[in-house]
Amino acid sequence: MGDSETKGYLNQIKPLRLRCHRMVGQLLAVQGDMPGCEAEFRRATDSFPTDPGAWQMLARVLELQGKTDESKQILEKVEGMVAAASGFLQ
Repeated sequence: MGDSETKGYLNQIKPLRLRCHRMVGQLLAVQGDMPGCEAEFRRATDSFPTDPGAWQMLARVLELQGKTDESKQILEKVEGMVAAASGFLQ
């Protein structure tokens, strides 16, 4: 497989990988494992640092754990990411 084929394949599975992080995190939350849920969403942001949805998932679980300062910082980062993307699209 060449470099362009590899990049194409990775781009195809990216949305699936992000959905997997979301599902695992949600399952952990349902089981009451909020630290595990947080860890899973941190893995999502490590893997997808430019995806606002990954950061929003992490911010929400932090908020649920009472880590409001960190949650607010992340939400501000998300707002900046969305604003930058909006400006880019105009």
